[in-house]
Amino acid sequence: MNRYQAGFNRLLTALDPISKAYGKSKYWFLWDALKGYIRYGITPNMYISYEFYKLSSLERKRYWTNRDQHRYESKFNSPEAADSFNRKEVTNRVFRKYVRRDWIYGGDPEVTSRAIEQFLDNHDKVIVKPIGLSSGKGVFSVSKSKEQGIAYIRERLGVGNAEQMEDVYRNLLFEEFVCQHPEMAECNPSSVNTVRIFSLLDRHGRSDIISACIRVGGAGADVDNYHAGGVTYPIDIKSGVVCNYGRNLRGERYLNHPSTGKLMVGFKIPHWEHILETVYDLVRIDPRGRMIAWDLAVMKDGIELIEANYLPDPNIMQIGAGKGLKPHILEYL
Repeated sequence: MNRYQAGFNRLLTALDPISKAYGKSKYWFLWDALKGYIRYGITPNMYISYEFYKLSSLERKRYWTNRDQHRYESKFNSPEAADSFNRKEVTNRVFRKYVRRDWIYGGDPEVTSRAIEQFLDNHDKVIVKPIGLSSGKGVFSVSKSKEQGIAYIRERLGVGNAEQMEDVYRNLLFEEFVCQHPEMAECNPSSVNTVRIFSLLDRHGRSDIISACIRVGGAGADVDNYHAGGVTYPIDIKSGVVCNYGRNLRGERYLNHPSTGKLMVGFKIPHWEHILETVYDLVRIDPRGRMIAWDLAVMKDGIELIEANYLPDPNIMQIGAGKGLKPHILEYL
């Protein structure tokens, strides 16, 4: 099932209470969502998240959609720079100044299965990430304290024997689990709850931050991704304070995080000024990526880059901004 089919199924479910609340047929909303997709490129997920059924045509036109993203991608980001942001192991090397955690990539020629086993033995908890996937797909943790190791990885990946595992390793990145700031862990302790910052760089080299949010994972989740059950809360860029309710992929709203009950509105992100400084520095390291979303972990003693996103999710970007950003983004062309 592709993401549009999955989004359509979520739309069908979400429309039941909306249809009752507005006293309109479910088919009316489906037709409205279809018109939004044809005219503006509004996906089913965006239709739910931004309550497009409440917006006028003028308001809808202000939203940056996946269609806009693909249309203008090459104008903002150089294709030659794609690997710096798309391939996790390349990101770790290019932006190594802000990657302090230990990591090993199974696709490197010098990395053996023994080296990976030793890496797992050296760390109590390791995050395993498939190369080439996004939205937290396929990511899981391996914990030495739970006596999880190679056998557990083989079981998770459905690999029958050691010979097959050699091929699987070539597509896996192993990273030491980041010990986040205690205040960030209070939001949800099982996942590293990252701050996502959206940056834009104009043709004169001037950089700007257009949106910020914190992504918090669900109960027991290894990742905080919006597409993996997480909740995204907008952050006021000037103050670093969560400024409104969060949303999940189904468009449900949360003032308190559902897994911990923590009141998120009013939560101040630790080291906020340092986070902003870090983003402006990251933009300068490879300015060929002019429109990037940076996922940052906040630690007691600094900031850690977790991932860079070459095609930032328009949905999350505008949740962080709390409004449609298309007119503002186009100013940077």
